[in-house]
Amino acid sequence: MINLKSAAVATSALLLGTAASADNNYWTLHGSYGPFLEAHSFFAPNSNAGGPLSGTVNYDDAFTIGGSIGRFVTPNVRIGVEINYFSLDTTSMDVVYPTPPPNDNVLLGGSIRGASAFVDAAYEHRFNDRFSGFVEAGAGVLTLSASNIQTGPNFNGFIDDSATVFAGKIGVGTIYRLSERIELLAKYTYVKGEDANMRFTAPGAGIPSVPFSIETSAHNVQVGVRMRF
Repeated sequence: MINLKSAAVATSALLLGTAASADNNYWTLHGSYGPFLEAHSFFAPNSNAGGPLSGTVNYDDAFTIGGSIGRFVTPNVRIGVEINYFSLDTTSMDVVYPTPPPNDNVLLGGSIRGASAFVDAAYEHRFNDRFSGFVEAGAGVLTLSASNIQTGPNFNGFIDDSATVFAGKIGVGTIYRLSERIELLAKYTYVKGEDANMRFTAPGAGIPSVPFSIETSAHNVQVGVRMRF
């Protein structure tokens, strides 16, 4: 005969064990908005203007929204996939010319948008029942799309192109535990990738289309929520 009390205890233990192991999985939603403080250098090896063009692209506001999903392989180590979408509004392009016109052209408009996908790993340390800290690193791909970035009024050129590059990231952050399954997080991430190769066009200067490479890097502070399941 089956002992009902023993069966009930065994069933409860199985369910509790299943619930506990389910907490090893997680998903997050995170985002950020604010000034983008870093200028990106660029280089266009052009002979039609008497030599190469170089300088920096400067930005104003930027926003990022993204999410991740993964699993804790140990109580302190997690592995997952993170996907982000971002947009940077451009403010000015400082160009160094081999011949006139002068430098410091003002952008007439444009933005850089893109998306990234990383496989990452992290180590988390719990300081107490509420607070934890972590370090993370990852590798993946980054797609940049320059949307009608125009220079002017002295040098009427534009960039309207896209590129996909390999990139890596490192980050640090903190976690505040609201419950066993719901956590708030804040993190700083630095992303660095290969230079994005696009095309620069300036019909007014006799440059129909030349290669143009722009530096790929970003400093980002994000806040969000993480769910354990």
